[in-house]
Amino acid sequence: MNIIVTVKADALIAKMANAPELVRRALLRTVTALSVDIQRSVKQGKLTGQVLHVRTGTLRRSINREVTERSDGVFAVIGTNVEYAAAHEYGMSVVAVRKNLRKPPHLVTRKMGERVMTGSPYGIKFPERSFLRSTLTEFEPRIRRDIREAVMGVVK
Repeated sequence: MNIIVTVKADALIAKMANAPELVRRALLRTVTALSVDIQRSVKQGKLTGQVLHVRTGTLRRSINREVTERSDGVFAVIGTNVEYAAAHEYGMSVVAVRKNLRKPPHLVTRKMGERVMTGSPYGIKFPERSFLRSTLTEFEPRIRRDIREAVMGVVK
């Protein structure tokens, strides 16, 4: 008794030939969707009371995102061009304040930082209040899962 197995691999070969393009498209869709969700989380969560409170809304409105596709992958950048954002994100050790601009200690509020003295000049110390990096850390498990599912969805 002979058993003959015939495999018609044309469909499989065609799918494998298109796999790089299919993976690229799946990654582009996934990274774009993730970047939208991360941007929304920063704006609606972190910059609306979780980390920083809204004063003028300038920082919150400035949060932007850009998805780029290159030969070595799909990349999303979420950031801001507001100058003071880095002081909040990373904190700032000491800023020298000119003598004529110094306020007496009783006029310095905790919201703006705490008065510090380093030698003769006064300064303001801003604690780290991460709104971008902390959001990315919170999203990391989802990012890994969604990218893995996008690639595996093409390979199936």
